[in-house]
Amino acid sequence: MTALASTKRYGVFLNVEDPHGDPAEALAQTLRTGVAAEELGFDDVWVAEHHHSRFAIGSALGVLMGWMAARTSRIRLGAGAVLLPLNDPVRVAEQIATLDLVSGGRVECGVARGGPFPEQYRHGGVASADEARERMFEALGLIRRLWHEPSVDFEGRFFRCTGLAAEPRPLQDPLPVWLASLSADALQLAARTGDGLMATPSADLGKVVATLAPER
Repeated sequence: MTALASTKRYGVFLNVEDPHGDPAEALAQTLRTGVAAEELGFDDVWVAEHHHSRFAIGSALGVLMGWMAARTSRIRLGAGAVLLPLNDPVRVAEQIATLDLVSGGRVECGVARGGPFPEQYRHGGVASADEARERMFEALGLIRRLWHEPSVDFEGRFFRCTGLAAEPRPLQDPLPVWLASLSADALQLAARTGDGLMATPSADLGKVVATLAPER
């Protein structure tokens, strides 16, 4: 397991909300809050990714994280989370690695399948929640390899590449990954890899422990 499993940290989660219909101010407030989180002594700040929502407008996750990276020096910067079924995994690997380098190795990469927002799947070309889950796991497997291997051959259901080298690579090795899912397959993957888990306050931790127990 990674150090994440045993280290208590305090962070801020920014959903990039726009309740008043003023996107410029909503984004500015999000960025100001990220900088203030460092000044107040928080350990990390997380930024959500959403699409096709009038309420949560964080559709350019990398831009917001890059802005915060340039204006902070200590706080860790979390993608909370990259919606892998809606993104090209090669671009995700490159962008997260770039953010890690320009931030001095402060990036945490959360990944999710998206939803429950039907518009995200419909406009993202994803047929169903089940397909989104498959895409998420397949994309994550490819991203890990691109971060660590000089040349990658990959043949999946959704993604394929031959002799692909993704540059640059992250400064951190390994770069911390978090799964924004408490499905059985996500929990089992986290148990095997040491990835972190992202959960809502209402999550049933008893079920989480029961699912993880066979993997110990």
